[in-house]
Amino acid sequence: MSIAKIKSRNGIPILTVDDEVVAPMAFCSRYYGTDDYAKGLAVDADIRLFFIEVDSGFNDPDSYALMKEQIERILRYRSDALFILRITVNPSQKWLDEHPQECVAFNYEGNIDVYPEQVRAVHGLTGHRIHSPASEQWIIDLKPYLEHFIDRVDSENFSNQVIGYFPCALHGEEWFIPREGIEDLGWDWSKPFKSFFGSWLKRKYQTNERLQKAWRNTQTSFDNPWIVPVSQRKLRDKLESAKIIQAGSREVITADFGGFLDPSKSQAEIDLYHAFMDSVISAIRAVTLIIKNKTDNKKLVGTFYSGFGTQHYTLGGTVAPLSLLQQASELDIIAAPFNYVDRCAGGGASFHRFPIKSVHLHNKLWFSEVEAPTWLTRPELAKYYHGDKYNDKEAVLN
Repeated sequence: MSIAKIKSRNGIPILTVDDEVVAPMAFCSRYYGTDDYAKGLAVDADIRLFFIEVDSGFNDPDSYALMKEQIERILRYRSDALFILRITVNPSQKWLDEHPQECVAFNYEGNIDVYPEQVRAVHGLTGHRIHSPASEQWIIDLKPYLEHFIDRVDSENFSNQVIGYFPCALHGEEWFIPREGIEDLGWDWSKPFKSFFGSWLKRKYQTNERLQKAWRNTQTSFDNPWIVPVSQRKLRDKLESAKIIQAGSREVITADFGGFLDPSKSQAEIDLYHAFMDSVISAIRAVTLIIKNKTDNKKLVGTFYSGFGTQHYTLGGTVAPLSLLQQASELDIIAAPFNYVDRCAGGGASFHRFPIKSVHLHNKLWFSEVEAPTWLTRPELAKYYHGDKYNDKEAVLN
């Protein structure tokens, strides 16, 4: 079995496979469907490392065959190709229907619902629920699917060239719940998150009295933590927004200082955001440990963390959860776009905003998920690329 490791050289992490240094330039696509396409990547573009998308089997048991077909097609043109499997670990719709108590619960007009019709309409979703990242039952039920998947990969002729796994979950497979169109919904009232939130607060404050003093709220407790209603949240959407107009009214709520919150005034809201993202980090680490234990630490494991490139404070992340992710010794790779709203050719280069060096100091590889478009990009995606027109040659790659 080939063994991939992240080693430090002059303070910079490098990727090695059986002690051979491998350039971390990689390609990821949902489609490697023709010989010409695979050959163009593996031979003409000289790409050796590929991310292949596949489901764990928890949701789509048929995706394994397509993954195998794609890997074998690439290997026909590049026998030394290496693969990291970008594996989706979301549960099936059947599981979600059977476990509504494990799903994210929104507060819509005072009614708690696991997925209001409004959210489904905005996102065009076929399902009507999404599991809470704080759900322990999801992790328990996922484990046998992941372990079986790894066993199948280990039995393949190409298993030696699969050097790692990249688990993905939640909306967009990017470890966050849906955002656009739900600004007037409050999350997460689910039992798993409220339990996680209570434990998180207990570790931080130790006593209910300290919690109540920090929050200026004598009714909250570790057993029943108060979740700030949407109508009272000051950073409901974007970090840079100093003024937020509440849905359904013209009332303007101003953040404490520009786009920031003052702990002496808004500690309950600050704690809510931190705890929610910590629940995401905890889920990432739980899945990572399943893979590391099953592979005897001989495969790399990476994750997508949208806190790097998003402008949305509440769901994208904060410095505190990122610190926890960096400290996770079981994690080898962190990836995300540098900037979600600067995806034009040559864009996404505002490196000063991101603690890449900090990631390196924790001996982790950083993959920038560049999504520069080509003439093959679907027109409806043009909104991400800042061209005045979709065919603007200044905005897209030819």
